[in-house]
Amino acid sequence: MPEAGTLWDWSCERYARPGVAAACLVLQDRHDAAVTLLLLGCWLADAGRRLAPEPAAVARDYSTGWQAGVVQPLRQVRRHLARAGGAATRLRLAVKEQELAAERIELEELQRLVKSCPAGSGGKPALAMANLAALLPPAVLAAPELA
Repeated sequence: MPEAGTLWDWSCERYARPGVAAACLVLQDRHDAAVTLLLLGCWLADAGRRLAPEPAAVARDYSTGWQAGVVQPLRQVRRHLARAGGAATRLRLAVKEQELAAERIELEELQRLVKSCPAGSGGKPALAMANLAALLPPAVLAAPELA
């Protein structure tokens, strides 16, 4: 895996780059993309790794369940509290911290699930697209924001 460290560390560094967070959120909100799977696919490509179909399916299934059962409910509460404003601000910030903690747990588990991912051939952009194709629905891959 990337020598820079964990999937979590890599994701935090990349997400902080200009434009990355905004692009990820557009893909999430407009196309139902799991940002954690986007990050996983790109992290593997950055390490020169190509995700095989079986571990991709396991990662996808895990992410789908974790997102539906944990992350999305927290996100819905946080967004509801954002509309409430006022006294709900402190609670919204606490829920936001929990949402981020849930995403960290997800990324740590995804890293564990793909730990034996083999080296791939081709450059990083080709590996990233191959990994994303294994992890994401075709509609997300067809999103103009990925072009």
